[in-house]
Amino acid sequence: MNALTVYLHLRSALLITQLGGGDPNSGVGCRYVPGSTLRGALIARYLDGKAADAADPTFRRLFLDGAVCFLNGYPLARDGQRTVPLPFSWQQPKDAKKSDPAHDWAWGKPVSSAKAWKGLGGETFCAVTASGKVERVTPEMKINIHIAREDRQRPTSGLATVFRYDALAEGQTFAAVILAEDAQDLAKIQALLPDQTVLAMGRSRSASYGWVEVRYPRDQAGQVRTAVEPNWQEVASPLPASALPSSLVVTLLSDVLVQDPQTGAQRADLGAVLVDEPTECFARLHTVGGFNRKWNLPMPQTEAIAAGSVFVYPYSQPLAEQLDKLVERGIGNRRAEGFGRIAVNWQASAMIEFAEAVKARPGSMPLVSESQPLARQMVTRMLRAELDRALIQAINDHELDRRGLRNAQLSRLRVVARQALEPDKVRAAVGTKQITGLVSFLSNLKEAARHQLQRARLGSKPLFDWLMELATNPDGVWVIMQANVLRLPAVGNVRAELTTALAVEYTLRLMDGMAKLATREETHE
Repeated sequence: MNALTVYLHLRSALLITQLGGGDPNSGVGCRYVPGSTLRGALIARYLDGKAADAADPTFRRLFLDGAVCFLNGYPLARDGQRTVPLPFSWQQPKDAKKSDPAHDWAWGKPVSSAKAWKGLGGETFCAVTASGKVERVTPEMKINIHIAREDRQRPTSGLATVFRYDALAEGQTFAAVILAEDAQDLAKIQALLPDQTVLAMGRSRSASYGWVEVRYPRDQAGQVRTAVEPNWQEVASPLPASALPSSLVVTLLSDVLVQDPQTGAQRADLGAVLVDEPTECFARLHTVGGFNRKWNLPMPQTEAIAAGSVFVYPYSQPLAEQLDKLVERGIGNRRAEGFGRIAVNWQASAMIEFAEAVKARPGSMPLVSESQPLARQMVTRMLRAELDRALIQAINDHELDRRGLRNAQLSRLRVVARQALEPDKVRAAVGTKQITGLVSFLSNLKEAARHQLQRARLGSKPLFDWLMELATNPDGVWVIMQANVLRLPAVGNVRAELTTALAVEYTLRLMDGMAKLATREETHE
């Protein structure tokens, strides 16, 4: 099959709700971008406000008759490859650490003293690194609280409803794949989606949810690659072609809808497609649905075998040949919407070792060298905006008990802090890891002035000690501002950093702001 890889970069939070969220006053979003959502966005661009014409042969071929399949958008691993759902057959002892190796029960339950085991599958994705280890990726979610009122201009008690959205956080990138036997169909799809096109997806778009930017892979020169990839494989088998495995392990890479040909009911196994019976089964079921915006009605709900389910079959040549065909074209119903994707013998080891966890947000795309300075400037500005808010909060939260501290001393402190903010002095402070001018000012204070600073309290600590500690260790300001819990912004693979220069700057601004606030309070009194 020919494949076109499309990167979906979330410029805002994305809410594509799934069934079974529980609380009726909440919306719980999917942890990936469904292929049906991407197909719906493309149909909207193709029609461009016109009514759909089912007699249009191009429209039918691209979107209706299944010649083109839109696979789910899954998060990216560190090396930029598209991840897949983590298999349910991977198990760890309950007392194991997250980084400990896991056992693949598809190849037999290990002989172990562990009394209880825990599964690793669910809302986590994974990819095999070049070293053969597995990297786990969990998409970042964002919870927003909203209030619905009958009259937005007049808040009235008892007439408002509080609800929350659990959506995919902005800034992440997901890789979706569009498959077609005819490469010309993919060329038409790409013509509908130029690079950097912004699509509207999911719910609550009027509330600034669902703005997604389309991106394509680029070459070393930074140019968009327009070539369609032939003979694309969703996952590469780790077994050499000459190896003859004793079992055929079928892993579902997306939800699968299998219908019984006799009754029309949904099956909880693959028996309607594969004649052989599995020897082991690690499967889960859940309800899937959808929403038709044309009719403004929900689609029928049905039971699906969840992505990550694993079925183990005894090896036979006919079954292996049948599975080879199903890997390419999919299995079950609604394959054009990303359902029915499988892999065979992708997991060929009974022991799985995990790669070291990284702090970088999953799904970042590598940027070409020419884009690095602009990206660095962007993330620095975004970080400063977050730090400015944290600085204001810290100044308001830390009340200074003056205990006779005169305004003259506070003014002197502000002058020294502002002088130390000069660029040359900040660079000197970065080199020495301390704010030399402030340390010199505090060390050379006269006895009366020092006594005033020692009597004043910031919490339970003398103000003099608090100032000296920060002057000799500016990085301590991040604890005061709680900047260590901030989500560092990123553009592509460029992430903002809490540097020593920023620590010096915000240390001095914190001192200046607190002294200014204390001076105003004394004046008002």
